[in-house]
Amino acid sequence: MKLLLIIFVMFLLSPSLYGDVYYSVNAGCEDNKVGVEGGRVFEKDGKTPLSLNSIVQYIYVGPDGKINFPTNGGDVSEDDIILKTFKVGSDSVWLIFKDKPGLFYNGLSGALKNNVQQVKLYIRAWSNKTGFYGDSEVFTAESSRVLVPAPNDIGISSFITSIEAKND
Repeated sequence: MKLLLIIFVMFLLSPSLYGDVYYSVNAGCEDNKVGVEGGRVFEKDGKTPLSLNSIVQYIYVGPDGKINFPTNGGDVSEDDIILKTFKVGSDSVWLIFKDKPGLFYNGLSGALKNNVQQVKLYIRAWSNKTGFYGDSEVFTAESSRVLVPAPNDIGISSFITSIEAKND
């Protein structure tokens, strides 16, 4: 019986033995409407809120901890990993930012097969008008080696889609 109990406990803890890290976060540009001090995402002029249905990618920075440039097709490069894609005007947490230009707030959770201490992410927004993009600051999701944790709420500071995508 003791052997079965030990095997069961080992099974429960096996993700930590293999280096999996579970993460959970609610984050976005919410114009401080829910009190997490987020801003807005803007078109390249820095004044016009990013248009509805523009792509918003939640991206893991990878083990190097750096934001890497996108590829020609808009994918990530080097060790960055796109975890989830949403659109401006989406809101999977509060349900109050639907169809609001420049705003989005979404939750995501999952597991990374990586031996990191913290899960650091950033958001890349793409203008569907200009094709330019912008990156948010890096932020840290709640993480655990055993179970998916309760999410933390993070307001993303305002940023601008002012970087021209390279077409090599």
